[in-house]
Amino acid sequence: MCLATGIQLLKIIYHVITGMRSALPILCIFSALFLPVSSVAQSSASEGDVIISEIMPDPDAVSDADGEYIELFNTTGQSISIDGWAISDAGGSPSSISQVTIPAGGFVVLCRNATTSENGGIDCADSFSSAVNNGTETITLQDGNGDTVNQITYDLNSGNWPDPTGASLEYTGAPGDDNSMESHWQKATTRTGDFAGDGGDFGSPNANAEGGQLPVDLARFSIRGQGHRALLRWRTVTETDNAGFTVQHKGPQDKHWNPRGFVEGAGTTAEVHDYHFRTKSLGAGLHVFRLKQVDTDGTAHYSERQSIRIRAEKRLTFSGPNPLADGQSATVTVRAKDAQRITIAVFNALGQRVQTVASTSVSANETVRTRVSTELLGSGVYFLRAIGPSIHEVRQFTIVQ
Repeated sequence: MCLATGIQLLKIIYHVITGMRSALPILCIFSALFLPVSSVAQSSASEGDVIISEIMPDPDAVSDADGEYIELFNTTGQSISIDGWAISDAGGSPSSISQVTIPAGGFVVLCRNATTSENGGIDCADSFSSAVNNGTETITLQDGNGDTVNQITYDLNSGNWPDPTGASLEYTGAPGDDNSMESHWQKATTRTGDFAGDGGDFGSPNANAEGGQLPVDLARFSIRGQGHRALLRWRTVTETDNAGFTVQHKGPQDKHWNPRGFVEGAGTTAEVHDYHFRTKSLGAGLHVFRLKQVDTDGTAHYSERQSIRIRAEKRLTFSGPNPLADGQSATVTVRAKDAQRITIAVFNALGQRVQTVASTSVSANETVRTRVSTELLGSGVYFLRAIGPSIHEVRQFTIVQ
């Protein structure tokens, strides 16, 4: 075994250059420079979890070397890392994919030339080296273990596939269909995605094909707190037969998803749409949300999960010095979520009620403010309690006479 740090390696190179050669240093140099590098997928996937959804084999606005691209689509409800995966064609060596993650129900594009200003305006996740054949071709996507995740073969000379010169081949089938069948592919006749508004080639890189059956292209899904409520926001780039979104929720004690509301979709569109949903008041704890996107035919697709933690609300506050000295007082605030009758009282260390501060009926979300005085109370530890049908809060305080 040969182990060498960077400094040791420099020393070895120096000795070789200066004539102090030996078999071991030379072996170490060769071992250090030519050790094989293995790629391991960060996330495994089953066949069909990621599919080839668009191919540009013969661009017209730019050269083949600049404009060829392959689009991938994640058919699942969870993001998939394809770091260490490989894309290859029948006549070329596999090109390793580096540091690429496909969002749930989202697209990424691999390009021969990843420079946006040179490839026709495509936002590329990574690049590949082999040319995409303009005639007959087999394109294979493999994970880090060498297992095939998706593969298609096309023959543009057969007459069964459309002639895509100056346009991409777009997959129009559903995620579960066989994307190797020529009947599920079309020649692009519109410009959407990265090509939207462009006067170059036709295609839909990083977006759903016009008339395609892939589910909604969800570009963003986020959540943030608003007090004890949550605001969900999401954006779609394209939609196909989208009836809408059911907001599903799983609370701290829930074992199953529960619907919390429905937001109507935009049907079929290639325009960007922004949506939002504001929840009702949430209890303390971790709350998990996801979107159930429903097509007009009832087919459902799920987004990634987003979570938010709601802190417990202090419905009884004790504001003032603690301990309280003789003659001092403190402000007590109680907020009730529901209409009810509440009692605010002081108890001693033996659990005996020694003072009733307030006893009143309140409406929902009403705040009661009163004061606690040291009058008639001796030195010691006391407990302030707010008691009602849906509230039982306790705060400890001390009086020093």
